Amino acid sequence: MSTVVPVTSSNMPPFLQSLEGVYQEITSPLLPFDLMTEICVKLDPHDPLSRDWRRLASKLGYDCYINFLERKESPTMCVMNGWSQKGLSIDDLKTCLLAMERCDVVRLIDEYSIST
Repeated sequence: MSTVVPVTSSNMPPFLQSLEGVYQEITSPLLPFDLMTEICVKLDPHDPLSRDWRRLASKLGYDCYINFLERKESPTMCVMNGWSQKGLSIDDLKTCLLAMERCDVVRLIDEYSIST
């Protein structure tokens, strides 16, 4: 079980510092903003089977920030920003989403890739 650390400006990781404020647009090398927004619509709501942003955050090692992220307008957007800042690929993201049984989100990414 991870220890919950109160998040302050002195210990805030870079992926959260760039999102201080409400819901700022992110320039991500990973995915276009409009696709990230669609992913947020799917992953932001609580899933009783933990197939939401919490598991994605956990995969990145951000368990100790879950309580802080829950207060954000879009926790998924924060997690996706962290994903992209770690230099992980779209294939890494899709592998993680498949492990979470979120084929719907993988399909969304694939459909966007085909249409652009």
